[in-house]
Order: sequence, then C-alpha cells, then structure tokens
Amino acid sequence: MGALGLPGHDCGKERRQMDKITKYAFDYFITPARTQGDYVVGIRAGDIAKALSLQDRLPMICSKLGSNKFETETHVRRVALEGPINGSNALFVYRVK
Repeated sequence: MGALGLPGHDCGKERRQMDKITKYAFDYFITPARTQGDYVVGIRAGDIAKALSLQDRLPMICSKLGSNKFETETHVRRVALEGPINGSNALFVYRVK
C-alpha cells in the first residue's frame, strides 16, 4: 500500500518527480533563455519526458508546466499553450521575467 492507503500510490515519489521536472525546465530552458537575453521561451512536454525518462508521465509533466506554482517557482508567466494539452507535443510558451 502506498500513501493514502492506495495500492501503488507514492506521494513522495510523485513529489520528487514534480521537483525534477521543475529543476530540469529551469536549468535547461529558462536559465539559458535568461542568459541569452530572450524574453520568451518554449518548453515541449515530450522533451522533458524523454530527458527524465518519464514518457509514461506526460499528464503529470503537462500539469506541472501548466501550474501557477511552476510560474511562481521559476519566475515566468505562461503566455500560450500550443498542441494537445496532455501530449508530448504540448508546447508551453512563457514570458521570462
């Protein structure tokens, strides 16, 4: 039994994966955009899934990239979402603050 008494549900593991998603997006997309002086950056959910071996967790990745918490943590503001909302080709476009 995992957390909440649900079979196979591990809140700690999911939280760690969400933190990895934020860190990867920040380190490999947002920080380089800031360094280069870009005002806008796009992050494709499938790129993060592939890099972190989370191909089966695309809805979680898209949920994180689309959350207000992600914007607050990384100091960006989402200005567009292109493609399927929970697919590998979902492209989240942010204004870099």
